[in-house]
Amino acid sequence: DFLTVGAPHPLQIAAVAALNLPDSYYQDLARMYEGKRDLFVRALRDAGLDCRPPGGAYYVMADFSRFPFEDDWTFAMYLVERLRVAVVPGSSFYGDPNDGRRYVRFMFSKRDETLQEAIARVRGLRDVR
Repeated sequence: DFLTVGAPHPLQIAAVAALNLPDSYYQDLARMYEGKRDLFVRALRDAGLDCRPPGGAYYVMADFSRFPFEDDWTFAMYLVERLRVAVVPGSSFYGDPNDGRRYVRFMFSKRDETLQEAIARVRGLRDVR
């Protein structure tokens, strides 16, 4: 019943705690994620990927059309195997997989150290042409 009728009690307690936080907490949180977003989008662009900053999520869809990879799965596997960076193939997010075959999705909601390491690794794309 908790899944269809009402929220579980621990979730209700967590919601009350979140609602009681000061507005400054959420403003600081938004600024933190904006900084991570701007840093990461800039790094992706510097590496040769085409992307736009997301307006309200911590994911970036990046177009890799400038690179010589057949599709999103091939590019994703290259990133994992060669650069050690995990992404999600873009076709996973489209009703027609062909619409997303030139995109991959990155996530930037990581610790600063992890994000900096990912940025350093993504720079390896500059050598691919």
